[in-house]
Amino acid sequence: MLKGSFALVFALWASALSAQELPADQLAVRDAIISARQQFTEAKNDLVRGGLRPKRGLALCDALPDRVAKDWVGTVYDLTTNGDGWGVFSVEMEGDIWISTWNNSMSDRGYRTLIDPDSALFTALSDLSVGQTVIFSGKFFEDNLSTDCFREKSLTILGAMSEPEFVFSFSDVRPAP
Repeated sequence: MLKGSFALVFALWASALSAQELPADQLAVRDAIISARQQFTEAKNDLVRGGLRPKRGLALCDALPDRVAKDWVGTVYDLTTNGDGWGVFSVEMEGDIWISTWNNSMSDRGYRTLIDPDSALFTALSDLSVGQTVIFSGKFFEDNLSTDCFREKSLTILGAMSEPEFVFSFSDVRPAP
């Protein structure tokens, strides 16, 4: 999925938001991802690139050992439903990082990230718009392969390292003041 379309909007938003306004653990996660991406881009061969992903995973685990995000800041990227009418939601964080539910019930099996249409969270999301800045909370899922620390959706190492999309269960989302 091409995610760079929000880059300009997000850059304008990010420049208006000082680093002091982001939670420290969000900054640590963002910085671990950006640092690993930079090293990945500059790596001299695929062997070096491949070794960077598990190192990033360790940095993510160090940055957020309980995998719980509280009052993080992002921009609504995807706001839709799956074929069963359950909410599909994605937030873009500064640094081309996406945090999202699964978009289908098959992938969501065992995760339960899709948002129940009868829930208060679904109602709260109904008042939002794509591109809107939000404050969100919830939890990441452990990566069973121990590669990324948090479950990441990409099918390739290039996608995982350049535009990571992490599986997330949202517990609260509200408009930023």
